[in-house]
Amino acid sequence: MDECDIDEIGERSLERVTLNHNEFNHVLLTTKYTQQTTKMLRPGESIPQEIHDNADQFFYLVIGEVVIYDNERIVHLRSDKKNNYTVRAGHSHKVVNPSPTDEAYIFSIYAGAYHPHPSACETKRYVGGSVTLDML
Repeated sequence: MDECDIDEIGERSLERVTLNHNEFNHVLLTTKYTQQTTKMLRPGESIPQEIHDNADQFFYLVIGEVVIYDNERIVHLRSDKKNNYTVRAGHSHKVVNPSPTDEAYIFSIYAGAYHPHPSACETKRYVGGSVTLDML
């Protein structure tokens, strides 16, 4: 996929961008290594079982609640409590909106790793021969 012309998130808050899209899946930005999407699940709706072999998927729940079935693990997210979760590459997963009345709005990133883990930089410096974001 090609990179989008406009990086919507850079212009508005992540929450506002997510709530602005009422589609089941809306691609905001695609780059060589990541993809940013919003998802809106209607009451009782789900994202079917899927596996991403080469990318982790990060979920940030903006409004509502969802249940994520990640391999054998069941994770409950609510926008007013635990509101984010990462499904590892290769994991079979399904996302369900259990509410009979309310939509669930999700911001999601599909990505690969960049920095070695564990890794933290307290000052501006090179890490692994690359410029870190705090250097810019």
